[in-house]
Amino acid sequence: MAHVSYLESTRAKAQLNRDQADQFYTGNLANFAPGLTFDHAASFVAPGGFLFVGLYHSYGRRPFLQMYRELVARDGEEAAFAEFRRCAELLDDPTHSLSWFRDQVLHPHETQHSLAEVWTWLDAAGLSLVSTSLNTYGDISDRAALVRQEQGQEALSWQRNRDERSYFPGFFTVLACRA
Repeated sequence: MAHVSYLESTRAKAQLNRDQADQFYTGNLANFAPGLTFDHAASFVAPGGFLFVGLYHSYGRRPFLQMYRELVARDGEEAAFAEFRRCAELLDDPTHSLSWFRDQVLHPHETQHSLAEVWTWLDAAGLSLVSTSLNTYGDISDRAALVRQEQGQEALSWQRNRDERSYFPGFFTVLACRA
């Protein structure tokens, strides 16, 4: 069987059940700059407007990925997928489940961020943090305390993913506003 590159395979899958008017574009992920992408999105926020962003969390995501990557290396992709489905218990459709697993576990490139990093983006863009899922949308007035609390997400991720065997992918949201 001839080798098919990941990009060629992705292009072929994207064209399934598509009419001729659809286009498929690729980009160079090596040129991805998270801060610039955020700045672009933030530029659309009018005074009094809000920006809601969801990102993979650097502390909370690390244990999730390590656990599943070790499982793939030790027992194979099928075993890791079976564990993912058992933990997630969210999807009945096997095709959707496999797609979600591949996105969550096998994705070749993703970025992970901390609230401290996002706060620098907010400050630079002239936005203020309103709330974050990292503290269940609680008080955000003490930045230092919130950043310290955020670092506890790594231990929480180990607890949820490894010990409780539940689905905890290491994702967080922030709501910001422009005064």
